[in-house]
Amino acid sequence: MSFSSLLISTATLSRPTYTSDGGGGYTTTLSDVYLIMPCRVQPMTVNEQETYGKKGVESAYKLFTESVYSFIEEDVITINSDVYDIQGVRNIDFMGHHTEAMIRKIKPNL
Repeated sequence: MSFSSLLISTATLSRPTYTSDGGGGYTTTLSDVYLIMPCRVQPMTVNEQETYGKKGVESAYKLFTESVYSFIEEDVITINSDVYDIQGVRNIDFMGHHTEAMIRKIKPNL
């Protein structure tokens, strides 16, 4: 079984952009970076949540995707109307196989 066959969901990855509002502040908008990014989301184990929590990462899910997709902690992921923010990113083996991110749900599917 290939890694790609395990990526059973698709996500939209958006990145915030900041524009001056003319009054000394700024307006934040999200711009889509990837519209159909194959991925897989799975809940973190209690041990993983505790371990990352001690490091200041408030996360309940892990996102897996191919390493061709790059993202940063400011990005926002949307999967089936659920919106997640990225708490941390790991390139597991640094050999271009896959990337793992710790994510937190910020807007549930209603």
